[in-house]
Amino acid sequence: MTQECIKGALDDERRRIELIRHAAAARRCDEAVMTAEALRCRKELETRALKRFSGDADMAQLWLRTTQPTLGWSPWAHAVDEGHRNECLRLLDAAMPKGKRR
Repeated sequence: MTQECIKGALDDERRRIELIRHAAAARRCDEAVMTAEALRCRKELETRALKRFSGDADMAQLWLRTTQPTLGWSPWAHAVDEGHRNECLRLLDAAMPKGKRR
C-alpha cells in the first residue's frame, strides 16, 4: 500500500514537471515572436524620444527607463506591442524637455 502511494505521488510529480516544461517551452516560443515586435516598437520609441529631447541622449534614455506613474513602469518595459507603444508615445508627446517647463 505504501509503495503504491509513493508510486502514485511520483507519477503525479512527473506529470506536474512535464506540464511545467511544456508551458515554459510554449512561453519561450511566444516570447521569441513577441521579442521581434517589442524590439521594433522600442526602437521607434527610442528614436522618437531622442527627437523629443533634442538629441540629449542621456535625458531620452532616462525618460525611457524611469518608471512613469501613468504607465506603472518604464516606457521601455511597457512598449512591447503597438498599442502599448502608442500609449508611451502619447506620454512622450506630453513630456517637456528639462528647463522648458510651463
